[in-house]
Amino acid sequence: MRIERTATFIERTATFAVAIVGLALSACSYSSHPLAGGVTCGSGTPQCPDGYMCYTGTNGINCTNTCWPENDPLPTATTSCPVMPSDDGAASGGRDGSASGTGGSTGVAGASGATGSAGRGGTSGTAGTTGTAGTSGTAGTTGTGGTTGTAGAGGAGGRGGTSGTAGTTGTGGTTGTAGAGGAGGTTPPTCTPACGAHSKCVVSGTTATCTCVAGYVMSGGACTWGTVPQDPGFQNVPAGAWKLEQGAVLNPTAGGNIELGDLEFSKSVLCTSRGRGRQSITMPSYADSQIFGLKVASNGDCVQNGGFSCQGAGAAIVINGGANIFAYNSLSAIATGCLGERAYNGTFDIVVRPSSRTMCQGATTLDFFVDHVDIEPSTTCPVPGTLPDGNFDAATNNWTPNLQMANTPPPVGEILAGAGTSGSKAGHVSTGDFCQQALLQGPVSPPLASIPNLALQLSAKGTLGEKGTIQIAGTRIGALTGTGAFQTAKICLPEMTKGMTQTLAFGIMLPISGGVGCGMHPKDFVFDDLTLVTDATCPATAWVPDPGFERTDPGSMWDSAISNNGAAGGAAAVAIDATAANAHAGTHSLKLTNNVGCGNATATFPISIPPSAGTAGPALTFYYRAPTLTSSNVTVTASTGTSGALVAAANYTAVTVCLDPTTAGQIVPVMLNATGNSTLGCSQVYTAESVWFDDFSVGTSTSCQGD
Repeated sequence: MRIERTATFIERTATFAVAIVGLALSACSYSSHPLAGGVTCGSGTPQCPDGYMCYTGTNGINCTNTCWPENDPLPTATTSCPVMPSDDGAASGGRDGSASGTGGSTGVAGASGATGSAGRGGTSGTAGTTGTAGTSGTAGTTGTGGTTGTAGAGGAGGRGGTSGTAGTTGTGGTTGTAGAGGAGGTTPPTCTPACGAHSKCVVSGTTATCTCVAGYVMSGGACTWGTVPQDPGFQNVPAGAWKLEQGAVLNPTAGGNIELGDLEFSKSVLCTSRGRGRQSITMPSYADSQIFGLKVASNGDCVQNGGFSCQGAGAAIVINGGANIFAYNSLSAIATGCLGERAYNGTFDIVVRPSSRTMCQGATTLDFFVDHVDIEPSTTCPVPGTLPDGNFDAATNNWTPNLQMANTPPPVGEILAGAGTSGSKAGHVSTGDFCQQALLQGPVSPPLASIPNLALQLSAKGTLGEKGTIQIAGTRIGALTGTGAFQTAKICLPEMTKGMTQTLAFGIMLPISGGVGCGMHPKDFVFDDLTLVTDATCPATAWVPDPGFERTDPGSMWDSAISNNGAAGGAAAVAIDATAANAHAGTHSLKLTNNVGCGNATATFPISIPPSAGTAGPALTFYYRAPTLTSSNVTVTASTGTSGALVAAANYTAVTVCLDPTTAGQIVPVMLNATGNSTLGCSQVYTAESVWFDDFSVGTSTSCQGD
């Protein structure tokens, strides 16, 4: 700051000498105005600028003998004055730099004063914090180092002296040091040499050991399949391996087919209490194991009124909710089956029980015995989740003929070279008589969940107007009508085909009911390109594969048969009605018509039976409409469940049919039948009566018996 001496200096001095008491000398005139307490004063020189007084009190810090504005409050005990005395009367130098700045440069000297002293240096910027060390790396790998610390911000420049230039900006703090790298993890132990088949390397602490996967045991240095389930011959060894439920009896000393012991079901247990044996098993994944099958030995007694033998119950071996069915035998016989994906990779129950109760009403003697159940490696079952040889070109043929002879020419079932869609091999069947049947059949193993909305796709060429039929696990699941050319069809697979290995059959089958009797009638079908696909028109959970009859695929989900009993005016028919006004919902319904006393119109389609939900048993629900049923008898049956005779209903009416809870996990056919009632003669023709069906569903109902 410069001190200006003006022409009025003497006059002003005289004025201030009179007006201001306490100033030893006349006040000097300054053109600039320092901060309060920023300039020293006192007796002698320097004196305060105009408008300032020399404060000689003792309040404040460094405030005694400093120039203080006349109109400002005087300093208090806590006031800190910024004075920096110069040694020649010039303005003081720059004030301290702010924290973190390097000292301001020396102030420029005032016009009459000497150079102001240098401003006080700012303190160095704080270094960035050290980066956090990286976490330990994955076993054996060095962890990543911490990130570099952020540099400290530069200090602000020192404030310039009263007349000096402002100090330069302080230098920034140094960059923080990077955090140290994380320590590397330790390398886990490994099994050396590598583990063999059906075993895995298990690490416990610092030890690695090869251990057999579930179901396998170490034998001779290798993992071999053990005994699953325990006590396969029902000898009660180990004791309590089988949990006996609802009246089933384990007899460890009974004479068996393979070994002593069996599981026994009397008629009352089979028909009323629905007995069973149960055991929890743990199965390995297919990737860790091999292809497995079931070996079962069972038999039963079935005698009906009059002493005639009858078809009793077979064995149902239920694994993870899916039923593997073995046919009835009057003498104990060993049978084998194949396991699908449903039976792998988990802990679940295996349940042994009778497969049906269809003879409970008609049999006077009825019982059932299971001698043996075990899971064994198989060399003949298909790989789980596959459909083998769908193009009929494999070196190992998956398909065998199933023929029913009657009259000539004989039926044919074969793999025929050059008959396929691309001139390759194909499955070929033909019949020459109404009473003949020609099928090709073989095991297939659809996946459990990897293909949503699961369908069987195939190409077929058949005699114009004739029907080819598809069946799985003994139940018809679809049909298609020949056009004389190849057509591609998709058949939605029922829920309980998923994850199961079952027998698929396709070809020319006998009608489900009625028929026209034997007689020459040639039919021919070629099948090719069988594969498992996704079809959006199939339900995700297919308890009923086509519940509303809305699919328009060449492959229908139902089969049918009609008979007019030879009556000339017979009009029996089964067809899809595409008139939306006749549907309960959607645009389609299934229509059955009959007008002959012993005629009939019959339709069938598959359903899967769900498990009970507590005391609520499985149930089939549907809607029907029948404006007139004067001369007709209409029923819906499924296994042992029946609707009874339906009554006329002008509007759609809901009906529930209770299903046999012991058939849970199975595929069963639903039969819709319209025939003349018992008051009519067999050939009597009456006014045609029709019934429409729509919106079938399967679930559980508290009105039905649970299992």
